[in-house]
Amino acid sequence: MTKKINIYLILVLISLFITGCGQQETKTTEEKLKQVKVKTLNDSRNITENLEFPATISSGEESQIIAKTNGTVEAAAFKVGNRVRVGEILFKIDDTNRTSSLDKTAFDSSQIKQAQSAAEQARASLDIARNNYNSLLISTEKDLRQAEINKEQAVTGKSNTSDIIAENLKSAQLAYDSAKLAAENAALNLANTKQTLGQNNANAGVNAETTAITTANNCDTIIYSSNELLGLEYEKAVNLAYRNNIGALDSSTLLKGQALYIEAKNLSDEFKNSSLTNINEKLDFVMRLANKTKALADTCKTILEKTITSSNLPANSSTATSLTSLQSTITGYQTQVNIAITQLNAVKQNVNGSSLNQETSLASLEKAYSLARKQEEAAAQNLNNIKAGTNSQKNQAGFSADSAANQYDNVKVRINSQLSVARSQVDIANAQYQNALTSLSALYDSHLGISPISGIVTKKNIEKGATVAAGAVLAVVSKLENVKAQIFIDQENNSLLRLGQKAEIKKDDKVYTARITAIAPQADAASKRFLVEIKPEKNEPDLIAGTVVDIVVPITKKTAAKNTAILPIAAIDVAQNGNFIKIVENGIVKKEAIEIKSIDGETAQIEYKISSDAQLIIEGGKLVEEGEKIEIIK
Repeated sequence: MTKKINIYLILVLISLFITGCGQQETKTTEEKLKQVKVKTLNDSRNITENLEFPATISSGEESQIIAKTNGTVEAAAFKVGNRVRVGEILFKIDDTNRTSSLDKTAFDSSQIKQAQSAAEQARASLDIARNNYNSLLISTEKDLRQAEINKEQAVTGKSNTSDIIAENLKSAQLAYDSAKLAAENAALNLANTKQTLGQNNANAGVNAETTAITTANNCDTIIYSSNELLGLEYEKAVNLAYRNNIGALDSSTLLKGQALYIEAKNLSDEFKNSSLTNINEKLDFVMRLANKTKALADTCKTILEKTITSSNLPANSSTATSLTSLQSTITGYQTQVNIAITQLNAVKQNVNGSSLNQETSLASLEKAYSLARKQEEAAAQNLNNIKAGTNSQKNQAGFSADSAANQYDNVKVRINSQLSVARSQVDIANAQYQNALTSLSALYDSHLGISPISGIVTKKNIEKGATVAAGAVLAVVSKLENVKAQIFIDQENNSLLRLGQKAEIKKDDKVYTARITAIAPQADAASKRFLVEIKPEKNEPDLIAGTVVDIVVPITKKTAAKNTAILPIAAIDVAQNGNFIKIVENGIVKKEAIEIKSIDGETAQIEYKISSDAQLIIEGGKLVEEGEKIEIIK
């Protein structure tokens, strides 16, 4: 008994061990899908980059105070950091060689006060002119950007119009071909019926065979075309721009249509593969197929009644693939299948020895043929209307694009003119200010050092008792309220900048908003680069002259050509047999060949031959292989 218990315990332990191993193995085999980020190729036609440059903050205005004579400094009662006013005396030089008649510093104080007042007024006018110029930079940037957006939208609209026209023509041609086929089938059915009614009973079997095959072929065509128009086969979905519109008001009708499509398609495939020899069995089978096709056509009509219109599926048949044209095509299918069922019944009765009333049968078929011909004519008229409107739509889209481009150019010219006038006013105000300073300076004795501007003393190169020579720079006074930074940029990137464009000034861990206030019209002769001036949008106490900062300027690179994109080089696989990108299709990684047109820094402009809606892997592409199943994350 003890031995049996021991054996039982051993078996239990072995079972638990095996189960544990199985669970461990299951956990091991469950691999987590790799994650990637994607972006459509159409969204990759633009790319934004940040250009970053080191720079030193400099004063918007500074003035050197220079010794006008040789001598010894008698007084220098100022320090670096002192705030001084225009006309304030900072130092005095004692000239040991001058005669006693020049020993006194004679000047008219009232004239100096007037000159100081004039200089301060001129300075205020200069500040107003500069503020007006800077405000104009900001306001005109919005106008120019809006005009640029309108221009881009018009160009895109022109391109989209061409695509829509092509799709409209394709849809209208398909509707016409379907209607024409229906009319031809109706004519063929009418002719066959006339011939059948004139034949004797010996030929009834042959006629029945022909009718069965013709009906089966027509049913197969209707089943296939219904799927092409409404996208009923969800496992192999047809690419339809208006898919979400179909049956949107009652999804149950779409589900019913999908089920009927599968049943009808299976019946059609079964008939093709059958080897029925008995004519009655074949007619019965085709009758089942025809009735199932009729149910499909009727349901398709109901689906369209529950379908909503949109830009992808408008109601007007003259402008795009429309609900009306789809309904017209489905009505044609109903007519075809009704004719086929009528024929099947007729030949069934003939085979069974039943005679039909010739006049009634022919009248019914004549009516069906007449209806099919009217539908063909309507489809032909619709196709001709679209063709006639094609040039008009293209011309209108082209006119809109040209008009927006001209408006953009006009806005640009107007803005440049306004900025030029405002800049001239700044230059005039500055000249008047400098003249006022010159007039003020002329009133003082050459042995006195005065501040030509109001500001902060940023340099002091003398002390009391020092000997100086004429022309020596003894002090520097700066206006720290209007600081700026200057960078030099190459020609290619310079073309992407505009006056008033936003930028950033980075100092340590702080970021200050700024704008481009000046762009040199021509490059420096030595460096071949363009001088660009950036000023903070408001006075920042931390941005003082001499501070080392980083300037960040965002630029947007664009590609105008179709089937082109600008991608990070890291998103491109370069191999000996060509260059490739990785896309995601149905959750699977797929490689597509591309052509590199140009490389600029860390980006490359490429040309591709696949759909612009393809999902390009922009992050994680180096870690996945073609054919691998992945997970897309945002």
